[in-house]
Formats: sequence, structure tokens, C-alpha cells
Amino acid sequence: MKERDASTEGEVERVQSTTNSDSGSLTQRAAQIKDELLGNDILEQDTVHAPNSSSGSESDKVDQSDDKIGYVEDNEELEERLSSSSIAHSLRHIALAFDEKSRELESLREIQKAHDTKLESLRAALEAKENERRTLIAQLEESTSSYTILQRRFETLQLEIEHKDELLCFSDRIASRLFNMINNIRAEVEAAESLSPALRSLCTAPATSSCSDATAPSSREESTVVINSESTSLPLEELIKEIEAKYSD
Repeated sequence: MKERDASTEGEVERVQSTTNSDSGSLTQRAAQIKDELLGNDILEQDTVHAPNSSSGSESDKVDQSDDKIGYVEDNEELEERLSSSSIAHSLRHIALAFDEKSRELESLREIQKAHDTKLESLRAALEAKENERRTLIAQLEESTSSYTILQRRFETLQLEIEHKDELLCFSDRIASRLFNMINNIRAEVEAAESLSPALRSLCTAPATSSCSDATAPSSREESTVVINSESTSLPLEELIKEIEAKYSD
């Protein structure tokens, strides 16, 4: 029992000594890894001075090298984890940014769709206004053509009215002349009728000379009546010729 206790105590002391040496070697390894991260030159200097400062045995050197390798591996694993976590963090930021940009793009698409709808409505309204403008232009052209036709018809009616006024003037002149002629003819007929009883009484008388004498003045009167009728008919013929010449042109 005593031997076993002594052996366990020796093992504990050895473990403690190795632990102390391991703690010192861990600090050295941390410094060496730091130097490795900073540069290889400092690491080489530490590795050169390390054998000189260490007074341990060959087994301690082997343990230190093994611990160093394990520490380096742990650091590499830690670096890999840190790198993976940083990459994951970056990817997360990228994913969040992508989601945000996707939402912005979707909102922009909605805005673009609304603008397209509004543009289509404006195009439809513009096309309707254009059709309305064309319809109004067609109506205006039709109104202008109808106005031109009415103006020409009005001018034609004015000319016809002027001709009718001239015709009325000529007809008034003709009517007045005809009325005068009729009055003259009526007066001459009445004068002839007033002379006819005297002529008949003269013709019934026994003296033929007196009858012949009486017939002579009656013939003269008839000649005057014929002459007067011819003299009154001449202005009417001239008037008719004037009218024919006026409207023959």
C-alpha cells in the first residue's frame, strides 16, 4: 500500500511538473502562433532561442513540439470556424441585402405596372381626343362646304332677284304704256261711235253728194284713227324689241 501511495504521489508530482511545463510551453506556443501570424522571422528567432533557454530533457522537447502542433491545429480549426462564421455572417448580410433589394425591385415593378396602366389610360384618352378632333374637323369641313354652297345659292338668288326687279320694272313700264294705249284706243273708239250716228243720218239723205261729202270726212277720220293707232303701236314694238335685246344677251 505504501509503495502504491508513493508511486501515485510521484505520478501526481510528475503530472504537475508536466502541467507547469505545459503551461509555459502553451504561453510560448501562443507567442509563437502570434509571431507566425505577424511574420515568419520572429518565429524563427523564437525557435532559435528556445533550445538555448530550455534546460529540459529531450522528451520535454518532443512534448513541446507535439503540443505546438496540436495548438496550431486547434488554432487552424478556430480560424476555420471564425472564417466560416464570418463567411456565414457575410452571407447572412448578403441574403438580407438581397431580400431588401428584392423587395425594392418588387415595389419598383409595382410602380412600373401602375405607370404602365396609367400610360395606357392616357394613351386611350389621347386616342379618343384625337378621334374627337378628327370628327370635329370633318364636321367643320362639312359645315364650310355647306356654307359655301349656301353662299353660292344666295348669290344666285340675289342675281335672280335683281333680274326679277328689272323684269318688274320693265313690266311696269309695259303695263303703263299698254294702259295708256288702251285709254287712247278707248277714246278714239268713243269718238268714232259719237260720229257714226251723224254719218248714218247723212247717208240716208237724198243728196248723194252730201253723202259722198259726208263719207269723205269719215274716211279722213278713220285714217286719222288708223294713223293714231299706228303711232301708239310704235312705242310698244320698240319696248318689246328693247326687252328682247336686254334678255337675249
